[in-house]
Amino acid sequence: MQVLGFKGRLRAGILAEVVKAASVVAWEVRAHFDEGLHIRAVNPENVAMVIIDVPISAFESFNGKLTAGLDLDRLKNTIRAFSSRDVLDLQIRAMWRCTQSRSPDTSSGWSSPTALGRRARRAKRRKGKVGMKRSMREDGSS
Repeated sequence: MQVLGFKGRLRAGILAEVVKAASVVAWEVRAHFDEGLHIRAVNPENVAMVIIDVPISAFESFNGKLTAGLDLDRLKNTIRAFSSRDVLDLQIRAMWRCTQSRSPDTSSGWSSPTALGRRARRAKRRKGKVGMKRSMREDGSS
């Protein structure tokens, strides 16, 4: 399991302005913490787009690189508890887990556990239907 993350310090007023601008077009965005904060938000109808860049100089400290999805409504509610002059410690951790499948019907060999579970459930349902048809024929009905 690989752990990636980001740690930084930013004034609440700056983060509140970023959230306010992005929430005009979307309620969820992908934020890139790389050379500062970069957000490109598109509304669900693909009509409007907002591009927000916060330079690294706006942060009091900035460590790490990460791309994360942010729920703007939750973030907005959290920011309301702070004054615009307060400094926020931001910490985002992401954990990645890859599973390798040895299933013969997957060409790449990589598959999600939920997809494998779905395949198994479908196979069980198919076997159950076939068994019911055979038993009905043996009884002489239909």
